[in-house]
Amino acid sequence: MASPSTAAELQQFVCAANWMRSSIPDFARVTSPLYAILENFMQYSGARSKKQLQMVALSSLGWGHIEEQNLAEVKSKLSKMVPLAHLNPAWDVALVTDAMVILWSLTSLAYDEKEAYAIVDSCKRSEYLLLRPRGFRLYTDHRNLIYIFYPYAIDGSMQHYQADKLQRWSMTLSSFNYEIEHIRGEDSAWGDLLSRWDASTVSQVTARMHRLAIIDQVSPLVSADLEWPSYAEIAREQEDALRRSVVSTFCWDDAQKIVVNCEGRVWIPSHAIDLQQRFCVFAHAGARGHSGVEASLKPLSDLFVWSTMSDDMASFVASCLHRLTTHGSKVPRPFGENLRATKPNELLHFDFLCLPRSAVGTAYILVLKDNLSGFVELIECERPTSNVAYHGLLGWFKRFGIVHQWISDQGSPFIGELVDKFRVLLGAQHHFGTAYTPWANGSVEVVNRLILRSLKPRLNQSVASDLAAYTSDAKQYGFDRLGGVAPVTAFMGLLGSSQLSAILTATSAVEISVEWVHPEQQQHLKEVHVTLNELHQKVSTTCAKRNA
Repeated sequence: MASPSTAAELQQFVCAANWMRSSIPDFARVTSPLYAILENFMQYSGARSKKQLQMVALSSLGWGHIEEQNLAEVKSKLSKMVPLAHLNPAWDVALVTDAMVILWSLTSLAYDEKEAYAIVDSCKRSEYLLLRPRGFRLYTDHRNLIYIFYPYAIDGSMQHYQADKLQRWSMTLSSFNYEIEHIRGEDSAWGDLLSRWDASTVSQVTARMHRLAIIDQVSPLVSADLEWPSYAEIAREQEDALRRSVVSTFCWDDAQKIVVNCEGRVWIPSHAIDLQQRFCVFAHAGARGHSGVEASLKPLSDLFVWSTMSDDMASFVASCLHRLTTHGSKVPRPFGENLRATKPNELLHFDFLCLPRSAVGTAYILVLKDNLSGFVELIECERPTSNVAYHGLLGWFKRFGIVHQWISDQGSPFIGELVDKFRVLLGAQHHFGTAYTPWANGSVEVVNRLILRSLKPRLNQSVASDLAAYTSDAKQYGFDRLGGVAPVTAFMGLLGSSQLSAILTATSAVEISVEWVHPEQQQHLKEVHVTLNELHQKVSTTCAKRNA
């Protein structure tokens, strides 16, 4: 074959050689120099067509001795390539199969299926060689290949889907003329040669068992190593501050043996930065989670006072990383606005929450929540039934009074005849949320989310004893939505408490006369009535502003 003289002849040679690339080993490396100089000729002519390349001589762009050697190497490869051979119809054809244990795509198959799949896939891929009048011989080291032909008659314990799969494979093999012969695994040299190729480099995986360490600690505040502030520590800081300067706005409390202001709140000196930060931690990261600024500041300001308390708490909450994941955000809801209450016990939400079944058999919780105050009660039950919903509502009404506005979803326990007759008897209105719109009853859905978040850190969602503790704890702490007021205060007028109240406890009892008690009680009830009216108005206004 004469050497090409133009770029068009070189292009024709390279394209013709490409038809034989499957028969030439290392074809890409051998022909890469010719492709590179051909690309230079195309860029020089500004076109890739044969007509334009016909006018470009190879000698014009440096075709020399090296290029001639590359061309000769390609010609040598073409002359020595393996020619296509045709099977002799008089010879026998043998097919040897073996399943690979470590192949990633077959790890989920049973051993019988692996061996059967190797046979079926080999027959499909070599169909052009195996479809012949004389047939072929199939050699395998798996003796139980009768599964392929009639799996139901051999093993009755085989899974139905597994038997169907093998039966479909046997129908695929029915188009071939073959004879199956079994050979021992150690004698199957050709099958093992492919299935165990380079098996020495396969890393052996050692089975390991890990034990999960369960630490019964929901919050770092319950750690035994945590040191809470004490009377002695506060007194030392106050004594050190009084030695430096005289404080005229505070006075000495003989009962508590500590310096307080005119309202009875304990004074924390300005230089006690470490003590102030610890109080911020205890007030913010309480048992009910990482609260907002108002909810964290309220219990702290009720007991303690220092000049920069508000700014310190706002800065502390803003820098809390956990608060970013727990404070949530306002999400616009479709289908209009939800119903809102303007006073406690005016609007009641209720819903069932499903949990894993506990040791005592309970698997559901009936959640009841007051709309305005967020006051919550949880009732455990085995199944969500109308009877449970009826007794839960009845218990609420016995303790706190009848509520004439109800909100729930359209679950079967709430639309049953028993609950409906109870509603008619009380003259109440039952508002059902739109189907598949849980945000329509979002006030109680938030409680469900908080319950799950409280139980999941323990890695045990079936602890029934945690429900009473969670309910009691959720009522005691203030919410930003209520302006820092606790639900138990907004709903019942009782003062909420926090873990900070454990630091300051009464040290001695006060003696009073019987004649003093009755007038004091009457005065207290009048003050409570006025305070509750002001509190309810404040909470209603705050909620309206936040919902706007």
